[in-house]
Order: sequence, then C-alpha cells, then structure tokens
Amino acid sequence: MTRKKCAIYIRVSTRDQSTDRQELELKEFAERSNYEVVGIFPDVISGATSKRPGRDQVLKLVKQRQIDIVLCHELSRWGRDWIDIVATITDILERGISFECLNDTSFYANTAEAQIRLGMLATVANAERKRIQERVKSGVRNAQAKGIHCGRPKGTTGKLHGANYAPLRGRIKNLRRQGVSIRQIAKQCGCSTTTVQAILKA
Repeated sequence: MTRKKCAIYIRVSTRDQSTDRQELELKEFAERSNYEVVGIFPDVISGATSKRPGRDQVLKLVKQRQIDIVLCHELSRWGRDWIDIVATITDILERGISFECLNDTSFYANTAEAQIRLGMLATVANAERKRIQERVKSGVRNAQAKGIHCGRPKGTTGKLHGANYAPLRGRIKNLRRQGVSIRQIAKQCGCSTTTVQAILKA
C-alpha cells in the first residue's frame, strides 16, 4: 500500500522558544499514521507577521500536489488570524489535500465533515473581518475629526510619504499584515490600488 506523503509545519514566536517538542510529537504522529514525511518546515516568527518562509514552502508543495497531507501542531501555529486560516485551508482542501492538526481540528479532503468545520471557521472569520472594518471606519472618523484627509489622496504619490499621510500608511500596512487584499484595502481606505501598492513598496 502506498504511503501518504505529508509535510510538517512548525512555528514558534521567538528564538528563545524551541521547535523540538512540536517536531518530535508531529514526527511520532506521522510514524503512527504510516505517513512518509517529505520535509519539516519551521518558522521562528511572530504570528502577526505575514512573511513565513517555512509555510510558503509547504504551500508550494500543496500547489504542486507533491503531498497528500499538511501536518501541523494546532491551528494557531498555522495562521495569522481566522481569515488567513480559512483562506489557506480552503485552498489546500480544494487541491484534494488534507490538513491535519495534532491538537486541534483536522480537515480531511473530499469529506462533508471538513466542509462543515470550514463553514464554522468561516463564520468566525467573517465576524473578525467585520471587526477589522469597524476599526478602520473608527480610525477614519477619528482622523477626520482631527482634520486629517482620509479620502483618495490628490497629487503625486510623493505626497504620500509626508507626515499628513502617516495614519493612511499605517492603516494600509496593518490591513496588509492581516491578509486583506490590495483591492479591499483600497476600498476600505478610500484610495486607489496604485496608491496602496506605492505605499506597500515604500
């Protein structure tokens, strides 16, 4: 019988923490499940950070369909927030690959149970998205009350780097870290996608 191939993903928040425990427990689980481990991909990085080289490597294997299972310790180790978790796991399942958590909810590809669990998480993600939108709107109102322009910036993009646009730059970068798309950021901040991209590149 062909053994299923899995990629193990591990994350800790700081260099003071060790990945050893997660690695040992996940390798033992893979062995008990008769999985073939094709790679162990660690990240030592804060959960709020968008750049995760280890996870990116796992997702690359997913896109290439070189594995059958993504194996992780728990959902909080995998994603930045519920929006990110739902989006990435949905993509994984749509490619016919399962997502297993040792100490949390697992999602097995092509099963009704996985879709039900994902639907429940999507509800949580939607509530989180609404909270983010409300925080953005509140920030805009507060900025406007202080006389800061929050609509579509006028003039050249060079003006965006001035002090008056610091709140806008901060909101755009914060939303991007939360996994919000460039188009949605532009819509929420009342500016063009070109402006968003210019600020993010800067």
